Amino acid sequence: MLEKLSVVAKQRGLAGSTIDCYSLWVMQFLRFSAAAHHQWKHPSELGTADVEAFLNDMVVNRKLAGSTQNQALNALVFLYKHVLDAIPSGQGEVGGDGVGGVDGLVSLPVGELAAGFFEDGEHGAQAERCR
Repeated sequence: MLEKLSVVAKQRGLAGSTIDCYSLWVMQFLRFSAAAHHQWKHPSELGTADVEAFLNDMVVNRKLAGSTQNQALNALVFLYKHVLDAIPSGQGEVGGDGVGGVDGLVSLPVGELAAGFFEDGEHGAQAERCR
């Protein structure tokens, strides 16, 4: 799957450093989800709750900056939209009542993900260094 991510990213003209960062974030997401579920799962088996838990863990437990969280989100959006060609399943929302959240926690309704982050636009964190 990471090889497919690399091929698709190259076809879409992403920089090598961006591809490397996205691959690292996807691997971290899969490791986090494996630990949470006590078994490895393919990303197509994971839902918005898994994405939300991963992104929130970055802020709450790992104390990473919001820009780092955004970079990870962009990587996962790229994975689901362009590599897997699917929006993660879930119970309607990632988070609660809209963008912003409390204490930097992810609070992005799936509709906003689909309308905003899942569009063919620039990925905001492409220029940032991978952490």
